[in-house]
Amino acid sequence: MITWLDRIGNERWARSCLLVVRCNIMTSNSVESVSTLSRDVGKLPITMLIDFLSSNYASMVVPATKKDVTKYVEKFIDRRINKSSAFRVYRINQSRYKVTDQMKNGIVNLESCYYTCGKWQLSGIPCTHPMAVFKELRYQDCSVWVSSYFIMETYRSTYVEVVFRVPVPAEYEEPDKVMVVLPPLMDKQQVGRPKNHNRILS
Repeated sequence: MITWLDRIGNERWARSCLLVVRCNIMTSNSVESVSTLSRDVGKLPITMLIDFLSSNYASMVVPATKKDVTKYVEKFIDRRINKSSAFRVYRINQSRYKVTDQMKNGIVNLESCYYTCGKWQLSGIPCTHPMAVFKELRYQDCSVWVSSYFIMETYRSTYVEVVFRVPVPAEYEEPDKVMVVLPPLMDKQQVGRPKNHNRILS
């Protein structure tokens, strides 16, 4: 297993080595919103269900305000600043700092928004060790080091795309050659224990 993982490369399976940020926060809030909206229409045919969801897409999006997004970021920042109160910070140069805690040491690079553990790069929100550096430098607003993905304008831009409704069946474009897929043959199952044809005759 280890040999196989080494062969395909760490960037294919380890989040800390991904070339781009693909995932970070595990949450089911969006799924729960869709489930609540579609509770009464969940048994409709799939085309009608998609048509219903696309028609009500705007109401599924929680109207977040700038205050809501800021509060979300500030919650992480305040918590991580408190956790970093006992860390020691040593300056290496203008943008690099060595941060030590009771468990490990690491390098914080303010120029590239990088920390050794990789959490800052993955989440876009500085972890406890960069927070210790910000505290040492007496920064008043640590939110400037948060990724642009948490800016209100970025949040709103994710919902500007147009969602087209599913056309009625009469408007479907059928290709010239249609492959007909028949259902599998289902023999009627006999009652009782199935017969074993592999028994050795006595």
